[in-house]
Amino acid sequence: MISPKLLPSSSVPPDPLALWRRSTHGPHPPARISRAIVPQPRIIPSKPLLPLIPREDRPRRKPVTIAAGFICENGFLLCADTKITTTIKTNESKMVHHVSDDGLCSLTFVMSSDDINFPRATIQACWEFVGRMEFQSATMEAVRNAVQFSLAEFYREHIFPHPNFEPQSVFQQLLVGIWLRGETALFQPHETLLMPVEEYECIGSGAHLGKYLIRQFEKASSLPATLDEIALIASCVIEEAISYDEFCGGEVETIIVRNNGQVSSICDSVIYPGREFLTSLQIGGWRLLRRISESAITDDAIEEALEDYCDSVRKTNAVRKVQLDMIREARNHQ
Repeated sequence: MISPKLLPSSSVPPDPLALWRRSTHGPHPPARISRAIVPQPRIIPSKPLLPLIPREDRPRRKPVTIAAGFICENGFLLCADTKITTTIKTNESKMVHHVSDDGLCSLTFVMSSDDINFPRATIQACWEFVGRMEFQSATMEAVRNAVQFSLAEFYREHIFPHPNFEPQSVFQQLLVGIWLRGETALFQPHETLLMPVEEYECIGSGAHLGKYLIRQFEKASSLPATLDEIALIASCVIEEAISYDEFCGGEVETIIVRNNGQVSSICDSVIYPGREFLTSLQIGGWRLLRRISESAITDDAIEEALEDYCDSVRKTNAVRKVQLDMIREARNHQ
């Protein structure tokens, strides 16, 4: 029971908590309670703290262009578009092929970057280091380690000082093909590590589209792909990326390095059947599906639609056969 003498004389209702404290501890609360309500001193740093910028406000440079590499039955194939950026001309080669003075080793690079200066400097520094090796007795693993070491030195001096979360960071991706005395290998650098490519690899902005198209090609047959087949799907991958991805553009560029050291830039399958044949088949296939997708269609109408599709394929092949005849004539004159 609270004593009446503790009630205030004012007509304002008293605070029950305050009355309890006064009845328990008297008019002066103990020291431990008074210290609890005393404001604590605030520590002010000698230097002002910098505001923390959220991660999403520190964009990385986006991948651009597209390049792809394939392991063939007797070598490797590299292909890419020729676009760099919107501010630099879009018809510039992104492939570099170096051959040693004794003709026993070669390095082939294909790059994907929004600044062509850095990857070109990387490739030049790499070849200057690898080119001093004795290729008469060098092994493929030794050449690979030499490329890794040169990449590590270049990245340490020129790439790592630009963190990848800064707007002006350096973005580059490479594919590296090595030929050494009748042996070939294809690698993808993961920064300074040279990872072997087993079948194929795509880099750049159009990499996801390229891998999707290659998987569709692989579903058509379980047999190993020939060089002509790989050259055809490679050109289709680059051209589809150019037509679909805004960061890809220019022309298709291809280089083929065989185990015997021979280097070429074109394959017959690119001419015939070529991507145009595949495009016409796709358009005709979609036209066929639209015709037979009607629920009320009869069996006779389905047969007619299938026959029309086959006729369109024959007509397309007749047009493309001109290129095939040119290939055969060129082979006969060799």
